[in-house]
Amino acid sequence: MKCLTAARWLPVVTVAAFALALVAPFAAGAQDLPFSGLSAAEQAAVRAGQPLIRQADSASSLSLAVQTPFADEIRGRIRSLRANYVGEVIMAMPASAGPVTLQGLARDLANVEGYVGIPYWSKQQNRRYDLFDRMNVRERTRQAAGETVIAHQHMEPFAEYDARYSYELAGAELRFRSENLTQITYRGFDAVSAGNMVWYLYGFSEAGSTYLYGVGAVKTLDLLGLFDQRLRISFMGRIQAFFSYMYGRQRQGGGSVG
Repeated sequence: MKCLTAARWLPVVTVAAFALALVAPFAAGAQDLPFSGLSAAEQAAVRAGQPLIRQADSASSLSLAVQTPFADEIRGRIRSLRANYVGEVIMAMPASAGPVTLQGLARDLANVEGYVGIPYWSKQQNRRYDLFDRMNVRERTRQAAGETVIAHQHMEPFAEYDARYSYELAGAELRFRSENLTQITYRGFDAVSAGNMVWYLYGFSEAGSTYLYGVGAVKTLDLLGLFDQRLRISFMGRIQAFFSYMYGRQRQGGGSVG
């Protein structure tokens, strides 16, 4: 299991920025965290309200330990995907901040056009890119507790593809899902088959704290190993950039609540 720092992965949204955004320090307390397999340093970071970024070796090493229907869905989907790359982004906050935070996240997640311009730092090119530079909504369906959105989008350096985003905000839980609906190509090669890139965000409260658990998983085609390291860095960086940005907007009071 590898522990990756936010400062290393995304200079644009740094750990310092998150820390300065905290109204007051808080500790998640001495209670057990709803995550397993965390090192002492990782547990301390979560308890201090810092964003924790982890690269999981496989679905079996996911840290999410709560037993709920949505947690079961996340674990089961990533297990069945047999992904090459799995990344987690975890954050905790006082339960008193939970309702406003989850409402703000739900609205930001629903605003998929707003995904354009999310900052992504390319380690390979040593420069900043937009995570998405084009996002066209093709279908939006209201549901009892949220929405489902179908979008046609572009994420450099991959070709355009279609994706589905859905969220539900019910009680003290926020449930977000995303998956690619069409194949993703890279430099003319078929890199990711339809349905093989998924992102989840789970917001929930437990034992006096509200937790945000984001995870992205990608199963890439073999490509004879030609681009494995490049694709790993690219996909993992995008997982981290998306969730860090969403979390950071709420911590900095930039969410679209109100």
